[in-house]
Amino acid sequence: MTAILQSNIKVADCCGFCFGVRRAVELAEQEAERCGKIYTYGELIHNPQETNRLRARGIIPLEEIGEKHTEKIIIRAHGIGRREEEILRQNFGGVVDLTCPFVKKIHNIAEKYCQKGYKIVIIGDRLHPEVRGIRGWCDGNSAVIGDETEARTYDRKICVVAQTTIKQAVFDGAVRQLKKLNGDVVVCNTICSATAQRQQAAAELAKQVEEMIVIGGKKSSNTRKLYEVCSVYCANTRMIESAAELEQGCGCSGNIGITAGASTPGHIIKEVIHTMEENIKNVAEQGNEFAQLFEESLKTLNTGETVRGTVMEIRPTEVLVDLGFKSDGIIPLSELSDDPTADPATLVKVGDDIEVFVVRVNDMEGQVLLSKKKVEQKKNWEKIVAAQENNEILTGRVVEVMEKGVSVFAEGMRIFIPASQASERYMADLSELKGQEFPFRIIDINERRHRVVGSIKSVLKEESQKKQDAFWADAAVGKEYHGTVKSITDFGAFVDIGGVDGLLHVSEMSWKKIHHPSEVVKVGDEIDVFIKALDEENRKISLGHRKDEDNPWLNFGSNHKVGDIVNGTVVRLVPFGAFVDIDGVDGLIHISELSWKRINHPSEILSEGQVIECNIKDIDVEKQKLSLGYKRVEDNPWEIFKSKYSEGDVVTCKVVRMVSFGAFAEILEGVDGLIHISQIANRRIANVAEALSIGQEVEAKIIEIKEETGKVSLSIRALLEDGETAAMPEEAAETAEPVAEETVEEVPAAEDGEEA
Repeated sequence: MTAILQSNIKVADCCGFCFGVRRAVELAEQEAERCGKIYTYGELIHNPQETNRLRARGIIPLEEIGEKHTEKIIIRAHGIGRREEEILRQNFGGVVDLTCPFVKKIHNIAEKYCQKGYKIVIIGDRLHPEVRGIRGWCDGNSAVIGDETEARTYDRKICVVAQTTIKQAVFDGAVRQLKKLNGDVVVCNTICSATAQRQQAAAELAKQVEEMIVIGGKKSSNTRKLYEVCSVYCANTRMIESAAELEQGCGCSGNIGITAGASTPGHIIKEVIHTMEENIKNVAEQGNEFAQLFEESLKTLNTGETVRGTVMEIRPTEVLVDLGFKSDGIIPLSELSDDPTADPATLVKVGDDIEVFVVRVNDMEGQVLLSKKKVEQKKNWEKIVAAQENNEILTGRVVEVMEKGVSVFAEGMRIFIPASQASERYMADLSELKGQEFPFRIIDINERRHRVVGSIKSVLKEESQKKQDAFWADAAVGKEYHGTVKSITDFGAFVDIGGVDGLLHVSEMSWKKIHHPSEVVKVGDEIDVFIKALDEENRKISLGHRKDEDNPWLNFGSNHKVGDIVNGTVVRLVPFGAFVDIDGVDGLIHISELSWKRINHPSEILSEGQVIECNIKDIDVEKQKLSLGYKRVEDNPWEIFKSKYSEGDVVTCKVVRMVSFGAFAEILEGVDGLIHISQIANRRIANVAEALSIGQEVEAKIIEIKEETGKVSLSIRALLEDGETAAMPEEAAETAEPVAEETVEEVPAAEDGEEA
């Protein structure tokens, strides 16, 4: 709708600040107010008057970004490339991204299709900051054309996007030509709808007037495009930056149309109108101020009003509301809820009748910015204040984890919980709290800063104290509980048995021997326990889990006896033997009972998890000890030896070990005999190695068998002497003097359990 201010003055719809520019200016002013000084990468908007006004408020444009700065920097609505953004984050104290959402959408499209192998063709002005920014997301794989005359064939599939402010006709013509020249073309019409509406409204008005005034910065592409559009339909079209460029008496004759670029603030438009008001004599005669008529012609709502409306449409980041006036309202997600994780679709439904607060009436665009949360904030604030006064416990969900605490969303507000108040016990990492609901209490309110501080810890401590008091009033040794494992240590596990933690020692977890509690339980496990002991003075609780009636020793002695052959599972190997589970009781097979042969470790015979047959050697129920045997009598190599050999027999044996007092030689597998050093030769030797070596096979006579100890004595010397006697003549043998025998000392006991 064209606003008619006087019989000869008309203002086009959709003129002045667009949504993206207004958003950038307002947020920049807020940041400057907080920080005192902030930079923008390039001029925030293409309007010299507005740029000077912003500079006075501490918003300073920078063209070079290579130097380090401690202040923050703003990315303007035009947006920038990926590499430039990385430089900003490296060289400045923070980056505030105010890229227009419509431009950001083009960045996302460009990045997406580049990754798919497309060349990005941008229709627009290659020197414009917006176009340069788009190219910065194309990884060097882009081209820019101004119109259809620059279209050409490319060597790959292409994705076409547009600068947001170009004419629709230029875009359509370029797309038609690109499709003729290229086979695979994806077209994304990214012209801003507000731009198209602005240009269309300006064109319609230019057709109706004798003079057209376009207000905006001369550097503004958007303003230049408006000037070009209006010039087609109105030959007398002028472009001005401010009211100072108006000629004396302008507006006094003929029909005049007014429009303004997206970078033109409302106060400049009003200033132009006010100047024209001074030139129009009949306005004073009518007794109405020209600027007032301008305001009334555009406004149907007032900022600060609370009105009702109907939800028309729900979008991912905003909600459209029918207010029953000429303009529809927009509720951004930030004005719908303080919860950053909220989905608009879960907060309102299409058709809902809702109460909203009018934040701003956008005179130039005909849009109304609304807030639903502002309507509720006052009520919610009153609830929060009352909750503190009444010491009331509230419930909220943790929505953000920060360096010094967490933010909880409750009663439509964010409440800060310091790290020291976020849990009953110290937590090094608060991130695990995110998304969880907790009870809390308000402990501080700063009305001036509108800041609320809460405490989860105080509520948890009270609840814990109540549970402890209730527990100790009813606790008794032997009482059973169903608890939850809270933590595990090397010596046991702490179990929550209803707000109170008790220690379940590792020895009380199972009748079987375990090395670590984690073999039986893990954090979060639910477990049945009973109280074994109470220390009320120090408030300590000892818990038990294994029950006496489950003790496998209770019936073991009556069900088994010494000599029984039983089956069992090897559960653990140790250097001195193997533990075997026999009906829930762990018995030990000593390493000496594993084999008739000498072994260095039980793993040479058995492995964990192996099921074996063994015999019971001893049962001590009182001490709960079980001794087992594994080697069988029928496999005893000693018995085989006794059945084959006697004293005086000559055997062939192999030297397997040498010691200082002689050498051990293997007669049979598992049976070694000792050749004492005095029995190795018929002469005296100082060292066994003079006559024998490991692995050497020798013949020797069995000179002694001790059955009670399982020891065999061998002699090489005896064979040698027998041979000498047989070779000597009978009469010489009778007269020969015997060789003095060496005294054979008692053979020392074999070391390490060796059999001599």
